This record gives sequence, structure tokens and C-alpha cells, in this order.
Amino acid sequence: MIKRSSNRHLLSAVYRKPTHLDRYLNFKSEHTIQHKQSVFNTLFERAIKLSSTAQDPNSKMKYVKRILILNGLVTLYG
Repeated sequence: MIKRSSNRHLLSAVYRKPTHLDRYLNFKSEHTIQHKQSVFNTLFERAIKLSSTAQDPNSKMKYVKRILILNGLVTLYG
């Protein structure tokens, strides 16, 4: 998503449709480990590379980790 700030700079962020449910490939599925790793890598890369806002980087990582936990790709203790 691209927005123009009040000082006329362009800002980018990851866009999610209002209907987006944060559902991705579940770790317990029968897919290969490469597909599961791809979901993990893509979410982190999008959070880091596609956002130019001044938002705290830790909050982006917390969001991604929460999504991975909900989809069974990361445990609370892992």
C-alpha cells in the first residue's frame, strides 16, 4: 500500500484486504518443509522490506510471530 504523507513523501506498507483472515499454511499439514519455510520467510521479508513507515520494527515482528503461532508454524516457546 502506498500513501502520501502530509509533507508529500511516499510511504509504503504491507496491504491486507479487509477480508484477510491471517490464515496461512498450517505446520501440521502434509506439505513439504520447503513450502512451510517459504511461508515463514515471505512473511518476515514482507514485514521488513515493504514497509517504510516509522512504525516500531519490533511491532512488525510481533505481528508476524503472532500470525505464525496462530497457524502452527511457531510455538510460543520456540
